[in-house]
Amino acid sequence: MVERLTYEVALPSEALRARLEESADRPSLRYWTIPGLTDGRPLIGEVAGNRFWWRLRHTDQAPFAPWLQGTIIPGPSGSTVIIEFHSPLGTRVRVVLAAAVAVVSVVWIAATPSPTSLNVASLVLAILILIGFPLLGTRVYSGEKRLLRERFEETIAGARTESGQVHRVDAQK
Repeated sequence: MVERLTYEVALPSEALRARLEESADRPSLRYWTIPGLTDGRPLIGEVAGNRFWWRLRHTDQAPFAPWLQGTIIPGPSGSTVIIEFHSPLGTRVRVVLAAAVAVVSVVWIAATPSPTSLNVASLVLAILILIGFPLLGTRVYSGEKRLLRERFEETIAGARTESGQVHRVDAQK
């Protein structure tokens, strides 16, 4: 599920891009391969044109950590920013998990002509591991979406609209 938030900010798109770039380190090849040996800002990410993405810095690979992607839309009196939070356990991963469960089941049925209770227990355990590992990993990093949103809102906090505050237009799930 993708959560989408829209913000109206009283900054031109160039100034907003500069703030976003200053708030996050660009990830190096070393970060992606050995993240524990890198240090820097608590956020990593990139800004390219009017699009950007952010992720919290980790000391491990963190394959189940969420990230946010954003689009900056220039306007006459500032910018509109649309951010989307993404989880690695999206639709594609769920399809792969379902296919893996189906393959394990078919292989088990083909290889076990006369199933015993031990064989059935082994199949159930294999399916639970296939499904449980990504769910557990996603649960471990569940608080990071809130932290990403807080960091984003801190980054744009000084950019007030005419009403005197950063205005969050909508929240869609």
